[in-house]
Amino acid sequence: MKILFILVSTLFIHVYSQHRKNDKCKTPTDRDGLCIPVLDCHALTPLILAAKENKTAGEIARKYQCGYENVPLVCCDVHATPPVEKPIVLNDFSSPDLPDRSVCGVNPPETEKIWGGRPTLLDEFTWVAALEYIKREDNTNVGIQCGGSLINDRWVVTAAHCILNKEVKISKVRLGEWNIKTDPDCFEHDPNDVECADKVQIFDVEKEISHEYYIRRDSSNDIGLLKLNRVVTYSNYIRPVCLPPPGLPLPELNSYMTVVGWGLTEKDITSNIKLRVEVPLVSNRICRDALPSKPISRNHYCAGGEHGKDACRGDSGGPLMRTFQKSSDDQEQWFLEGIVGSGVGCARQGKPGIYIRVTQYTKWIIDKLAEDRKKNP
Repeated sequence: MKILFILVSTLFIHVYSQHRKNDKCKTPTDRDGLCIPVLDCHALTPLILAAKENKTAGEIARKYQCGYENVPLVCCDVHATPPVEKPIVLNDFSSPDLPDRSVCGVNPPETEKIWGGRPTLLDEFTWVAALEYIKREDNTNVGIQCGGSLINDRWVVTAAHCILNKEVKISKVRLGEWNIKTDPDCFEHDPNDVECADKVQIFDVEKEISHEYYIRRDSSNDIGLLKLNRVVTYSNYIRPVCLPPPGLPLPELNSYMTVVGWGLTEKDITSNIKLRVEVPLVSNRICRDALPSKPISRNHYCAGGEHGKDACRGDSGGPLMRTFQKSSDDQEQWFLEGIVGSGVGCARQGKPGIYIRVTQYTKWIIDKLAEDRKKNP
């Protein structure tokens, strides 16, 4: 609710010359409405919340304003059914192999949201791993080809197709990476304020696990795990992401989720700096229509389909994420919702990307980590 108040105060302006409270009005979509206080119009709440990360959503929300009487008034669709507000309760599930919720998924609280394929900050999304590859035939270094997500101090989750590649193999896993051309990485806030991260931690892979039922042909069960050769040292620049608990509610359609990686930019070159992009979640039905050759199941999410905003190539295996408020304070906590899979091209209008839905594999992940712990106490 606190976030909603803040968004309302920044989105809407003082306007006195339009409708009065409870006047009849027409919505921007030409439906009958009543001019009422914005916080009483529950039908607009998802749009206002989306404006936090989506400039277009904010512009649409402002079009509903019909006046101002101590608080902003909006033209609320009289036929809209107010949602039944149910607080999202994150079921806590215990596993000796997963980090405590006080550790995982935490970004710096002062972080600004940047819209659409823009650089991250130095200490943002510190769980994103860069996977380096070499050619199998001659060990030639071919650079970063996939991404992954750190889930505890020894394991990274990625896509199975990033592991099972006949031409190249993973040579190193890089954590705490931001600019792949520099080490340590530094960010100049202003000429008198330069922040430098710790040196990148580079790991060999001790064990690779791909899902037993992964099918390359149709990308079914495209998920895998990498065990690092030593324990990761957590810092302000390296932390694990939170795994979604079983029973986590599905994100709302058209809500925006975040993808992070070093994939192709609009100029069709790989980015040196870790990028983020917000992509809208679309229904699997729409996704099947847009990508008829791709078998889409309940084990997938589809997101994107906006021109210039998508995960692309080097982002394979990387994270699709959303946030929840931490129970102890107002800070956001990031959860791994999806793993970047496949799509059609890069950031093509109307062609969403396909993501592995992590909640369908949380048990598989926990079971694999437990099996390894028992074999290697």
